[in-house]
Amino acid sequence: MPDKAPRGRSFFNLGVTTTPVDGLYGVQWLTNGTPVTGANGTSFQVDPATLANNGLQVSGRIYTLRGITNSSSAVLTVLADTFPPVPSAGAVTKSDGTVEVGIGFDEAVNQSTLVAGNFTLNGGTSSTFHVATNSLGTFAGVYFDVVGLVPGQTYSVTIKNVADLKGNASGGRHQRQLHPGHGGLGQ
Repeated sequence: MPDKAPRGRSFFNLGVTTTPVDGLYGVQWLTNGTPVTGANGTSFQVDPATLANNGLQVSGRIYTLRGITNSSSAVLTVLADTFPPVPSAGAVTKSDGTVEVGIGFDEAVNQSTLVAGNFTLNGGTSSTFHVATNSLGTFAGVYFDVVGLVPGQTYSVTIKNVADLKGNASGGRHQRQLHPGHGGLGQ
């Protein structure tokens, strides 16, 4: 019944086959034996799945022409987030020859930890440093313009002390390789 889920969510699905009329049934989802208001489809989602949901028993009650049956229960296990954000890096060479380096993360980060001192590039000189976020303000990364890099060469950027929203910071250093391209944006 449980499926793999993205961070912070848990999904449950029921497959139902009925006779004598296929597709004629109703579903009611239960958590810890209590019906969940409005949870009447063949899928159910716990979002967000927090530590308070650890041990939650999820089951489905199926209503058919032949009667009522209950699915087996699945127990939700929620693990504490103790992992720091993992960075990824990329570089593009703009039409003026300036290389723009971008750093993104696999989860939302504490924007106060996105400071220039937490990012070091071997070779080249950074002329700007910007924090970028999505339109919802729920995800952030950084980008900076660099001069002195040679297209086709390999460089590395070191990222340290960037924390996620739970306070998990990259105490060690992450290094990511960069390969600036030739020509215009997006290469």
